Amino acid sequence: MATERCDCNGAPPMLAVGDGPSNEVTSNAVAARIASIDPPLFLFLGDVYETGTFTEFRNHYGVSALDDPGAGTLWGATANVTQPTVGNHENASTPAFIDYWHQRPLYTKFTFGGVLFLDMDTNISLKPTSKQYKFVQSALITAPPCVVTFWHKPAVKNNTQTIASLQQAWALLANNGVDLLLNGNQHHMVEFKPLDADYNAGTQQAHVVELVAGTGGHKLAGVANTPPGARIAWSKGKTAGFLALTLVGAGGGGQATGLRWDFQDVNGNSLRSGSVTC
Repeated sequence: MATERCDCNGAPPMLAVGDGPSNEVTSNAVAARIASIDPPLFLFLGDVYETGTFTEFRNHYGVSALDDPGAGTLWGATANVTQPTVGNHENASTPAFIDYWHQRPLYTKFTFGGVLFLDMDTNISLKPTSKQYKFVQSALITAPPCVVTFWHKPAVKNNTQTIASLQQAWALLANNGVDLLLNGNQHHMVEFKPLDADYNAGTQQAHVVELVAGTGGHKLAGVANTPPGARIAWSKGKTAGFLALTLVGAGGGGQATGLRWDFQDVNGNSLRSGSVTC
């Protein structure tokens, strides 16, 4: 999987997306596009359809480049640079997830380009008393300037709805310097405004930007109920594609000082860009 150092000068951006592997035409097209870009790091945001069984990982995610270097197929073609988070569709088949990813924990952390990445599992408890919460809390004590968290289900669903079980975890991130939260689960693209620990935009403490990219090609959804408003800055539905991320300042093995993102469709057309200073 991905290494810590990022020689990012002139390199392709990191990519992130979820909700794709299904062996459907659109899903396979997104996988092929990602492989053609050859990113230094790919964050898979969860959901291998339908239930993430051993067979579905093999046939829908594809032959893993971790097992057969240079001969990976579909989404598995980039498995050697992938950091995955587990989706709700894999929740009943976690042994298959762990096996495919070579005994990878269901929640973990790593650094890349001087950025701390926190991979969290929204299928298990994130209450302050949980092992996962304490793991993240400890990791944030010595975090570098830039911190990216990714998990499957968005904490903020739209302008008015949030997931109650994720509120305490969200507050932990917001109060401890996390810059971006990347999610899948919803099969459209959304960029939220910078938000504070109480999900409010426009306050002095508002900083965390949640980006949703559940557009890997399976049952793409519209966003008629989530127009720009109190929390949402931009959204787009019925569009296959992914999120491209650039670690500003990480070229030549340096440490990132900012993060840029670009929502792109499957043909590589830019749909929406933004940035945050860490």
